Amino acid sequence: LQVSVASSLAKVSRGELKLEEVFDGEFLVGHHSGSDLEILVAETYQEVRAGIWSDLRRHTWGVGLILLVGIATLNLVMNAGFLDPLNSLAVAARAVGNGDFGSKIHTVGIRELDYLGAAFNGMSEQLAEVEKNRATQMHTARLIQEHLLPKSVSVAGYKVAYLFRPTEAIGGDYFDILPLKDGGAIVAIADAS
Repeated sequence: LQVSVASSLAKVSRGELKLEEVFDGEFLVGHHSGSDLEILVAETYQEVRAGIWSDLRRHTWGVGLILLVGIATLNLVMNAGFLDPLNSLAVAARAVGNGDFGSKIHTVGIRELDYLGAAFNGMSEQLAEVEKNRATQMHTARLIQEHLLPKSVSVAGYKVAYLFRPTEAIGGDYFDILPLKDGGAIVAIADAS
């Protein structure tokens, strides 16, 4: 076949044959001519198709491998630089939500996340201060409430006792027993919730 193709190409180049007569649609022919050089190349369509598919597969695998490496690298960068700090923020937010008002997050060197972290840390500090003030005020309110309750209760002819345990720092319950001159008593019970 190679000899017949070569001799046929020689005949074509001399103008003795037309390409359609020789190749009858089975070959792909390339032709180049220069000042003192003429090149004719002939390959079967099968060889050309096989070469194209081989190049396409090789390029597809190369591009796929480059994409895979790029995605893996992007994933590492996103985890280290973005997702880990956001996860840290979420953990700290849950801690604040559970009452640990001093929780803080660390800066990571990314301007937007550091800004968010600074705002969160400022909020956490303010909440801690507000909680400290609230606890102090609740303690003071409890002391005031305990002083409002009677220290000892006595009513002639009756045995009186009480136990006061609010479910929180202070309660809305109040009571008092006021003795009257005629030997009776006024019993006052209130719920101020």
